[in-house]
Amino acid sequence: IIPSSRISPIARKLLSYYPLPEASGTADGTNNLPRANQPATNAYHNHTGRVDHNIGDRNRFYGRFNESREIAGQFDYFKNGTNGERLVLHGASVTIDDVYTIGPTFVANVRAGYLRYLRGRSDDMRDLAGFDMTSLGFPAYYNNLIPAGKRYFPRVQPSGYSSLGKTFDFGPRDVISFASSFNKVRGDHDLKFGLDYRAYRNNAYDYSLTSGTFAFSTDWTRGPFDNSAASPQGQGLAS
Repeated sequence: IIPSSRISPIARKLLSYYPLPEASGTADGTNNLPRANQPATNAYHNHTGRVDHNIGDRNRFYGRFNESREIAGQFDYFKNGTNGERLVLHGASVTIDDVYTIGPTFVANVRAGYLRYLRGRSDDMRDLAGFDMTSLGFPAYYNNLIPAGKRYFPRVQPSGYSSLGKTFDFGPRDVISFASSFNKVRGDHDLKFGLDYRAYRNNAYDYSLTSGTFAFSTDWTRGPFDNSAASPQGQGLAS
């Protein structure tokens, strides 16, 4: 048992963000917050449009646009802004296609397309920006080192327990494509040739850990020796 005078005031404040148990849990004191039936929100929409146009007897054209967005919220078990995540999926694409009959035995088809797909795991970080680290007991100089627009609740990971602090990552992906195909009938032969070009661009960034990650293992609270095995539960929290 750690004397109360030796408990870090920062740790005491962080522990106040853990809700009290709502069930007896298992013998080791875990699984005492059963919220398996907590609903998850999922908002989804999809829009598609297409235009076909016969420019003439020998030329046929179409253009297509598609846009979809899905926002799913889940795992917000503590209901105090320190955990949970929001998954954001957003895609948009445009395609144009043109078929031109060059002659009675020669047909050309040209197509170009662009797709942008964004996938991010977010907790609506914009609403949480500006968190005051001094409210947890951190010194003012540490709080001021973090830009206010990227100052969030820190990531706290005690071994054997649920973590505090949300995560955010964002990965836009672009696909640019161009294809042309030609079909030429010459006597008994059907000749097909063309070009297919694609460019893939993958990007990602993560700025949710600007307030720091604090992980607490069992290394410093095991005993009686440094190489003693960790207890089933509690030493991560003691750290």
